Amino acid sequence: MKYSSTFLVPALAAVVNAQTAPDFPVQVDTLLVVDYQNTSISVEPAGVTLNRDDILETPVALGQAGATKQSTYILFMVDQDVEATPGEPRVQLLHYFQPNLFGSSEVLSFDAEAENATTAVGATYIPPTPPAGDGPHRYNLLLYIQPEGFTVPSQFASIDPPADVNARIGFDMAGFAEAAGLGAPISGVWFQVENNEGGSSGSTSSGSASATTSGSESTSTDAGSATTGGTDSTATQTQESSTTSGSSTSATGASSTGNAAGMLDARSENQKALLGLSVLAGAAFWMF
Repeated sequence: MKYSSTFLVPALAAVVNAQTAPDFPVQVDTLLVVDYQNTSISVEPAGVTLNRDDILETPVALGQAGATKQSTYILFMVDQDVEATPGEPRVQLLHYFQPNLFGSSEVLSFDAEAENATTAVGATYIPPTPPAGDGPHRYNLLLYIQPEGFTVPSQFASIDPPADVNARIGFDMAGFAEAAGLGAPISGVWFQVENNEGGSSGSTSSGSASATTSGSESTSTDAGSATTGGTDSTATQTQESSTTSGSSTSATGASSTGNAAGMLDARSENQKALLGLSVLAGAAFWMF
């Protein structure tokens, strides 16, 4: 039997280009460059497994290549593998929602005065904390262009700002995007975290996962301003973690250094190389 590479190349390219996790309801082909600058960790390639201890602080994202500095964005991070009710289908948990991000092909920063800025506060960052023995959880980061006059849809009002972590359980990324008129995301990336209970994936000795070192400062976004506080956030057993103790890691999206921008060129070359490999792989199939 003979197989033509004509049909295999598009399928292979689709696999290489998929930047959101399998079975996630929102799909995108363009890679979003995301860094955890405090630990110099990049979410690359899509689907990489990360150590929770390396991703406790709020990530930063790079804007769309070729965009103007007048562009305003919204960044989301969603876990698609949360067991809210034992035996029931897994649901989504919103880990991060930051509107009013400003910039072009550089590290995006929070700017309450940016064009199309909104009074929406967003949802502060919660580090991944899958339960021990629950297998890897898949985390999707999505970047949308923020439309003019953006507001949080009324059916999602509980997440802006969230009263507690439970308000984020059962989030619907596709439903939010449709209700808010966001359209399709412009880029995305996903990664995995697994809690091996004492292994290298970041569980603590007590079996609960600490969001940050006790007593550390956390930042939060409040109505368009960046403030520093010492608030605690506790994740419940019914969602992603058994306990999230200590100070919560929260997000302004305002963190900006040259580290991520300096890595952009190298990462762009890596993306080009991956696309080149997909074409070469398709061309290499034998005709039997």
